[in-house]
Amino acid sequence: MQGRRSRMPWITLLAALSAYGGFVSAHAGSPEPPGPPGDPTMIPIDQVDPRMPIYASMLPLHIEEPGSYYLAENITTSGGGIIVRSNEVTIDLMGFTLEGGTGPGIDGYGHFRLTVRNGTVRGWSGTGILTGGEAMLSDLTVADNLGSGMDIGMHSRAVGCTASGNSVHGIKAHTGSIVEGCVASNNGENGVWAESSFGVLISGCAVDFNSRNGIRIRDNTKVLDNQIRANDSSGAAGKAGIWVDGWNNHIEGNEIIENNIGIEVDGNQNVIVRNIVGNSLTDNFDVDPLAYGNLMPVFTMGSPGTPAPWDNIEHP
Repeated sequence: MQGRRSRMPWITLLAALSAYGGFVSAHAGSPEPPGPPGDPTMIPIDQVDPRMPIYASMLPLHIEEPGSYYLAENITTSGGGIIVRSNEVTIDLMGFTLEGGTGPGIDGYGHFRLTVRNGTVRGWSGTGILTGGEAMLSDLTVADNLGSGMDIGMHSRAVGCTASGNSVHGIKAHTGSIVEGCVASNNGENGVWAESSFGVLISGCAVDFNSRNGIRIRDNTKVLDNQIRANDSSGAAGKAGIWVDGWNNHIEGNEIIENNIGIEVDGNQNVIVRNIVGNSLTDNFDVDPLAYGNLMPVFTMGSPGTPAPWDNIEHP
């Protein structure tokens, strides 16, 4: 009886191990893979990035179809640039430079909803970037072009762009456009020009060292919270930090320092309030004696009393 009892644990242990081995065999699976991955796991490259690359060898390039395009390398050419002849085109410069060249760097004139972003357009014999209506330009540098830096069509936006060293204007904006958070400096004429237009918003920009006006506007335009410094600082052109050459504009909250003339007003019924203007070479404020209906209260620092909430502050 004693020997029989001593063998029972071993029988029990063997039975347990056998059962465990069967469990492992049934559930662990074969160490060999069932086969190579099937085609559904592979993603075609045109689904990963459906955009079309642009190489230097492709210029001058005519884009005739809507779609998304991108620069695949820095491009320098002596010929033509990118000519967009379709609506609904996006061009991502991918941080590269498009340097030329003859005519505009990117020409989307006459077509709608062109988007250009993230890079540099430099050294073209015409305008750096020319658009039609409803365009969106962002995070760009347009520099050293023989025309203007950028000329944006009706109801377009330029946001976070820099326009410098262009022979004509830095940024030229048309009816209903927005120029926001941009830099316009060292351009041959106006830093920002709202030409023959109305309903433009110019806001939060730094505009300095342009040879003529910092900002020039016509009618029904808002110029808000900009830093405007040292435009026409030599007095050669007789121009201003802001030249108001029209009607019904709203100019507020700007700092306008060290320009030839601070604010020049040659139009009527404009609201010009809460600006800081000073250290001008010729005059802080120059108003055409025939102009009428302008609201432009001025408080000169050092004068008796305190400024009213809507006064422009003049540093003599």
